[in-house]
Amino acid sequence: MLMAEQAIYDQGVSNEALIWRVGVELSDHIAIIAEPSGLQSVAILVGPGNNGADGLVAAVNLAEKGFHVHVYFCTDKDRQNADLISRVRISGGGTDLAKEVPRNFQDDIAQFDIVVDAILGISKPRKVEGVLAEVLHQVREALYSSKNSVVIAVDVPSGMDADTGEVDDLTIPANYTLAVGYPKRGFFLSPGCNYVGVIQVVDIGLYSEPLEALLSNMTSVEDFAKDRESFRLAVDSHKGSKGHVLAIVGSAQYPGAAILTGIAAYRSGCGLVTLMSPESIFPVIGAGLPEAIHLTYPDLISDEATFQATELVSNLDLNKYDSIVLGCGLSNGHLTSVFVNAVLDYVGKSGDSVPMVVDAGAINCLADSGSWWEKLDRSLVLTPHAGEMSRLVKSSVEYVQQNRLEVASAIATKVNQITVLKGAFTVVADVDGSIYVNPHANPVLGTAGSGDVLSGLIASLLAQGLPELLAVKLAVYVHGQAGQELRLRVGDRGVIATDIVNDLPKVLNELVM
Repeated sequence: MLMAEQAIYDQGVSNEALIWRVGVELSDHIAIIAEPSGLQSVAILVGPGNNGADGLVAAVNLAEKGFHVHVYFCTDKDRQNADLISRVRISGGGTDLAKEVPRNFQDDIAQFDIVVDAILGISKPRKVEGVLAEVLHQVREALYSSKNSVVIAVDVPSGMDADTGEVDDLTIPANYTLAVGYPKRGFFLSPGCNYVGVIQVVDIGLYSEPLEALLSNMTSVEDFAKDRESFRLAVDSHKGSKGHVLAIVGSAQYPGAAILTGIAAYRSGCGLVTLMSPESIFPVIGAGLPEAIHLTYPDLISDEATFQATELVSNLDLNKYDSIVLGCGLSNGHLTSVFVNAVLDYVGKSGDSVPMVVDAGAINCLADSGSWWEKLDRSLVLTPHAGEMSRLVKSSVEYVQQNRLEVASAIATKVNQITVLKGAFTVVADVDGSIYVNPHANPVLGTAGSGDVLSGLIASLLAQGLPELLAVKLAVYVHGQAGQELRLRVGDRGVIATDIVNDLPKVLNELVM
């Protein structure tokens, strides 16, 4: 028995009572998903064990809510739920019950508005075979051919390992996963993250301190946006009262990164942005962001030029700035590493009180510096994607993606810095190893410049005075929510980073209201 389940039963809740409670909550969630589009017909695929039992109870409640519900039993060995099946038949309120999967099952499934996957759940066998294997195959084929049905998984998509995120060829991709009690670890790991869709946690009212401890401090959507008062502005606020971001960003190869970082900072509420970039790209970024204050340094093309650039940075009065972002769009190479390390050294000596975000090119420079964290005497916010993280931890990208939670937590603890591991279900790791998982994951955010937007957003919230961890979590949430709204409005393809930036004010203002 899983520890979480045992923790629930230790509270004196019977298995039958838990099943009915879960089933009722599932039906409420399904009804809410169905309402905006007026979806009415529901196929519930019932497997053996508690997952199938939850589906049966949901069927009863959905029928009572006025939905047309058809239950398919996907195994002929469901002895555990025999009593429950009898109760459903008696109180089903118009629910149709099929004793077994018909031969035309594939054609049947394609006709339903909603398909509820209550087949396997977290108790997935090592190998799906027999009747269950055939059912999963037919469901996948039906969904691929129809493309109209909304698939809702109960607790976990059937065929997926809830702990590791591993899937097999029969795993059913879901549009929504209704996680019973808490999100499962495998949701946030590759390849499972591609199968869960939108995650909703089904609150069954059984949380306790011991149970929360079992959940590795994963947070819900509400946790990312609970401190709304921090966004409220006084009517007499002005540019000087909203924070000043210093962004040392951009290169001849990536001038757009500087622009996106600056725009994101402005769009998320800070009053002033100073962009410090190479001289060669000033005409581009000056035209791209005329609202910014612009400083330049020589392009890093020689030792002399790099020395001059570091001297210019070391002459900055850091007391003028409320946050710093370093690295977006910086090129790779030895001279860039010299520059980055010089900047970090100067900021560490002169700007201890100024929070700093380190991204992209600067992270690559750190990765090449050996035990770089031992040289830091100040706090940073690190924002690597999987490739950059692999260089930091000297491991493969595949390893990072398969162990995202552990890797983020380990590096944050080791280097004593808040770490943001970007990607599907971005992970925020605090210096004590606590992790927070962003509930948004969609391909819209996987576009060039998206990371620059996030860095500018984090720096902006830091400049506005939010505590580091809160600023980071809120920034990750807002970035993800902007992507989610774009996905609903535009679709999965064709979104660019500028689109994400332009949606930031809307998301932030909705948080304040």
